[in-house]
Amino acid sequence: MHQQRQIIIVQINSIVIVGIITGLIYLPDLELLMGVLYGGLISLLASLIMLMRVKQALNSHVPKIGYLYLGALERLFGVIVLFGVGSMWLTLNPVAMVIGLVAGQVGFAIGGYKTKD
Repeated sequence: MHQQRQIIIVQINSIVIVGIITGLIYLPDLELLMGVLYGGLISLLASLIMLMRVKQALNSHVPKIGYLYLGALERLFGVIVLFGVGSMWLTLNPVAMVIGLVAGQVGFAIGGYKTKD
């Protein structure tokens, strides 16, 4: 549990760092900053879904791979729906959302590498 919390913290830090850099570079255009933060939020939610499903698979009496498949489907559809909401309903910049998503995934990878035994 401690390692998973560290991974999420590193992921949040990378999203915030990219958000600050975006805010400093494109200061008058806060729409790009909102897109980056929204994309990072999408990445963070996908990681939390995966964390929940891995815990369910490990805590069951018989390890069930079905929880992992269900988590993968939830992550895929969640990301697609949230990208659609961000670009159509919230009218955020899709490129900025992708940058935020990538920042979150890079943070996830770095956090996973740092907590590896």
